[in-house]
Amino acid sequence: MFIQMREINIRQQDQLNHILGSYIRVAFNDPSKYPGKPYLHKEETATDQTASDMERIARLNTLTLGGEINYAGNND
Repeated sequence: MFIQMREINIRQQDQLNHILGSYIRVAFNDPSKYPGKPYLHKEETATDQTASDMERIARLNTLTLGGEINYAGNND
């Protein structure tokens, strides 16, 4: 177990060193192309949910959990 975790850690360090080398290469050879944000940076944008979006998600959750949906006029 320890040896496997150590190998995973070494691989992660190697990947980080490779990324660092890429940054250094760009910064040294062509500083104008140095990225403003990290290569792996992901923009997370929040979106507003409408009432219909929330209702659709609630219906999907209900059906996924095995529930039933009673539509208007169907009171069985």
